[in-house]
Amino acid sequence: MLLREQITVICQPAESKPIEIPFTPEKSYSVIFPGRKCTISYQGLKYTPLISEQEKHFIIVFGHLIKDGRVSKTVPTEMIEDALDNERSLEELNGEFLIVVIDKKNGTLHTFTDRFASTQFHYSVDEGSFIGAFSFNDCCEILKQKNKLDWDPVSAYDFLKFRRVHGPYTLARNISFLRAGYHLIWKNATCSLSRYYQPNFEKLSGSVAENAEKLGIALKNSISAKCSDKNKPGIFLSGGHDTRTVLAACNFPLHSITVGFHDNTREILRARELAALKNCPHQTIIIDEKHYLNTYQGALEQNGSQYNIANIFFGLDDVPNDIDVFLCGTGIDYMFQGMYMPSNSFDFASRRIGGKFKAKLPSQLTDHYINNFSSRLKYNGVENCFHKTIIEDIRAAHRDRIQELEIEARQFTDDLDDIWHYLFLSDPSRHYSYPDNLGMRTQGELRTPTFENSVFDLFHRIPMVQRFDRKLVRHTLKYLYPGFLKIRNANDDLPIVSSHRKFLYRSLSAIKRRIVRERSNSPIEMFRTWPTNDTVLKGNQDFESYLLSMRDSQKLFNADFIKYEHIAKLAEDFYSNDTKVNPPRVADFLWNFMSLNKFISTHS
Repeated sequence: MLLREQITVICQPAESKPIEIPFTPEKSYSVIFPGRKCTISYQGLKYTPLISEQEKHFIIVFGHLIKDGRVSKTVPTEMIEDALDNERSLEELNGEFLIVVIDKKNGTLHTFTDRFASTQFHYSVDEGSFIGAFSFNDCCEILKQKNKLDWDPVSAYDFLKFRRVHGPYTLARNISFLRAGYHLIWKNATCSLSRYYQPNFEKLSGSVAENAEKLGIALKNSISAKCSDKNKPGIFLSGGHDTRTVLAACNFPLHSITVGFHDNTREILRARELAALKNCPHQTIIIDEKHYLNTYQGALEQNGSQYNIANIFFGLDDVPNDIDVFLCGTGIDYMFQGMYMPSNSFDFASRRIGGKFKAKLPSQLTDHYINNFSSRLKYNGVENCFHKTIIEDIRAAHRDRIQELEIEARQFTDDLDDIWHYLFLSDPSRHYSYPDNLGMRTQGELRTPTFENSVFDLFHRIPMVQRFDRKLVRHTLKYLYPGFLKIRNANDDLPIVSSHRKFLYRSLSAIKRRIVRERSNSPIEMFRTWPTNDTVLKGNQDFESYLLSMRDSQKLFNADFIKYEHIAKLAEDFYSNDTKVNPPRVADFLWNFMSLNKFISTHS
């Protein structure tokens, strides 16, 4: 099995039978106090946690803290101890961290997440014991020993619809996700939560160029701080907007790595150009065509089937082991490019004849979000896979969960754009693309430039009108490194311009092709960076066999609301290659359902 990050925190009555963790730890610390015992164990980390043991408290920091513009090499014990009485002082803590504090006198457990929940933490309360883990899979393994896993069909529906699970929920009713900027207290066998971080949505008044300069400076400072204790930083570099912005903001050489299934994907070609322009060493890693099959089980355990497990970064063999820390571009796209905001365009005869225009949002957002959010699974038959007797209850409960986030957002802002963003980004590590980060973390210590307080504050405060259609990021690149604007975007092989100008480029290219009667033999560089789910499922006998055996699959959650006959028919039609009976995007649904079913079956 591929090595992944594993962290557990277990507090239980001292006289009870020890709870077995699902791995052999590299390090384990036990704190014993009257009547109780707390054990913290970990393995697979690419860094050494910070530890401080005082007379009153045992403190361990996973991840990193930034103090005075540098990564701290020691635990800021006084600040953390003060926060136990005044938790709002935690807002002064910067970086990506999970902090665990044990009061050695009374056995109280405190756990703090950063503003991003970048080091994820799942937890469960059971018979006077507290069970917490970085990996949802590990929480499931522990509760499986007790025969107490209680699967949640609403979260399964959420995952199948959105490729992620929202809010504090997980695939199990009795396991919760500790959200971003929260303080968890376990005391006297009871658990309480409070939120210490509250976003500030008060908008900046500067022009787009002025705010782009602010973002550029903030990214520079973030990168400088996150690399302050390292000798050889690297970056997972694509040819898109986000990682090129990180590379542009870096004022020292970065060893850049681009991953692909063959040597001439657009991402690899554009990344080479970017690295050469910045005089950075560049490495290409070509992965095996069976990469997803070979890494399937490890990625399933790492992601806990709460994300898409097609992770191109998981289990790579050729990453240099002398790189101290990796950077990535996570968040620049969905924070600063206006991604996932509803938009309109000029259309004619079902064809776009103009660029994107920001659409007006309705005053009540929950239903609009459920039905229109652009990164949701595009297969429209998810509800048909649940029995009619329960689907209405599931749908209503799911709507209530999304509305909980809308109500929460309205405590901070009445701006509809900000509320829309809050629905999918109130906990950044729950975004559907976070498996990329989880995969990169198996290669080395990952530090994300956008997961830094000043950058995240700018995300909340820069008006959407400046972020929409990548306007802000284009101005930020112009400020940081104008030469990068001359290299085409790997995603669409078009210049870094507005959607309106991209439409003109597409139109001129189409006219040129027609005039010179160019054939549509796409050059090899136009190939995708990764294959479609359709290609993956049809190109692997193991996946095909699993899906075709769906009629014999055990019932999910020990309940009869999944229509396995219906899903089996979808799989049989899919592999029959009869395009007339295959609904659009059914391969995407089958891929996600296979992961969900396989995970649940493993733990049942």
